[in-house]
Amino acid sequence: MIRSYPFAMVFVFVRAIFAIPAIEATGELGLVSVVWTSIAAACFIPTFIINRRKLFPRKSAASAAAVKLHVPAVKADPATVIY
Repeated sequence: MIRSYPFAMVFVFVRAIFAIPAIEATGELGLVSVVWTSIAAACFIPTFIINRRKLFPRKSAASAAAVKLHVPAVKADPATVIY
């Protein structure tokens, strides 16, 4: 449901952005560009926000401690090791 809010906000943002005189001066081409750019942003930005933790994981002390080096359980006597 959270992904539907940006699509509803497109109508408000397009009117606000089109009120900027420089964009309004571009006419119909400017309006079409603003609408499609807003729709594309409403499609992809919420997905990135929702999945930001999976996309950019943090390296914390707990995750670093979870990675352990393999240490053999039995230590070899240096006198019996064949080189």
